[in-house]
Amino acid sequence: MVSPVLARCSPEQASRACPLRSGTSLFNPTAKKITPYPAVHSGILACTMNIFTQWFKLRRNQLFLLAAALLTVGLITLIRSASREIPVVENGRTYHVRTIGGNVSAVIRAADLVLDPADSIFPAPDEPLSEDTIIFIERARPVTIIHISDETIIRTVETKQGIFLPGRDKAFPDDRVWIDGVPHTGSQAGEVEVVSRIEVQPALPASLKLDASELEIWLGGHSLAEGLWLAGYEIMQADQISRDLSSPLTEGTEVEMRRSFPVSFSINGEVSETRVLASTVGEAVENAGAVLIGMDHTIQSEAEPVLPGSVVTLSRVVEEVVLNQEPLPFDVAYSGGSRSPD
Repeated sequence: MVSPVLARCSPEQASRACPLRSGTSLFNPTAKKITPYPAVHSGILACTMNIFTQWFKLRRNQLFLLAAALLTVGLITLIRSASREIPVVENGRTYHVRTIGGNVSAVIRAADLVLDPADSIFPAPDEPLSEDTIIFIERARPVTIIHISDETIIRTVETKQGIFLPGRDKAFPDDRVWIDGVPHTGSQAGEVEVVSRIEVQPALPASLKLDASELEIWLGGHSLAEGLWLAGYEIMQADQISRDLSSPLTEGTEVEMRRSFPVSFSINGEVSETRVLASTVGEAVENAGAVLIGMDHTIQSEAEPVLPGSVVTLSRVVEEVVLNQEPLPFDVAYSGGSRSPD
């Protein structure tokens, strides 16, 4: 008969330190030894179950890892089958970006591109992707702008100078523009590409009294002479200007200019043409620097009006003193009976 203690002995006790393993009763050490077969079987069963449990856990982990690996491979395969390669042209350099997104912004994220607000991208980031999509990116570059005396640095992808003029979308023909150090007029500069630097001397409003006409014009450049030249007013040496031609331009500059006109001078048969600013023949001669010496004179009256294209005739008089020796006979007179010549 099995001791009552057997019923309270756990399988772990049976397999390790349970006294029943020695076959001795807990209450009577001298009692007859018995063999606790049920307890031994329970310990063996517990060990077997523990081993099986550990094996099952290990197999379960292996199965889980295998399933995870298969799932990962499947997802990668699915992603690659669902993704596409989009060509990107960045500043002329072409490369491809793989993405599963549906618009341009997904390509930007996939390529880890950081765009400056001034960069240009086409198509727009929210545009959907298609099989024919090619993304063009142009990076902005720094451009130094000098407007009169103010210097500014901006970032832009534009190359035409018109966008750099404050308050305008293009240059006026009379503006003075230096693009990367090369001078241009405003009309020329519109077709020139800007690389890194543009200097603009904008045309300023001015009042020009030209002979009897009063004009409102625009003058560009650093000086009055440059401004008039850029505006198409060629200045002749004989023209009369109310201001110093080297004076700087300011807004509202007032200039009075009297135009000279061509006149021909015929001097002893030789004809030459010059420009004068005069109303009479005498003023024309003086204005042209033709000095009358001695008996020189004009064929026309000096008070005669002179007009553009007139011919003023001058006569140069050369006065010469000539000395010449010639023997001359002289009279002989006789007196007092003397003989005298007839």
